[in-house]
Amino acid sequence: MAIKKLYSSDKIEFEKEVAILKELRTTKHPHLITLLATFKYHGKYHLIFPWADANLRTFWKDRPFPDFNQANVLWSLDQMTGIANALYSIHNLASSHPPSADCPSNVVGQTDATSSTQREKTLYGRHGDIKPENILWFGRLGESRDKMGVLQIADFG
Repeated sequence: MAIKKLYSSDKIEFEKEVAILKELRTTKHPHLITLLATFKYHGKYHLIFPWADANLRTFWKDRPFPDFNQANVLWSLDQMTGIANALYSIHNLASSHPPSADCPSNVVGQTDATSSTQREKTLYGRHGDIKPENILWFGRLGESRDKMGVLQIADFG
């Protein structure tokens, strides 16, 4: 497991971030990191996530010249499609726990007036810091059947 210590001690913002991570967890998206648990220690909040084998930068460094074969090309395309779809899920997250306007978070709101219920819903999903260090590689991940592993988006703010 990996433990992320939050810099803010603001309980309300912590609860909002946890609520959003839990809402993302309900999508069971294979390319989004899963929040396992939370705790408070010495006045600081902590989030527990699965332990990754590497981030994408390290993954590339360890494999500088992969074979250009069908398996690698198909895996890469599958992972890129999965990451793009995961971003779509994030961007279309409708939350009842929006972050405050003054919170330095990567999660912000926008309005979607085209909901099927014809009522306005607010979307609060935005990552804002996509980079190789925030995409994690899991060589073996629970139910994943992919022998080459799975890439997951992490570090939402």
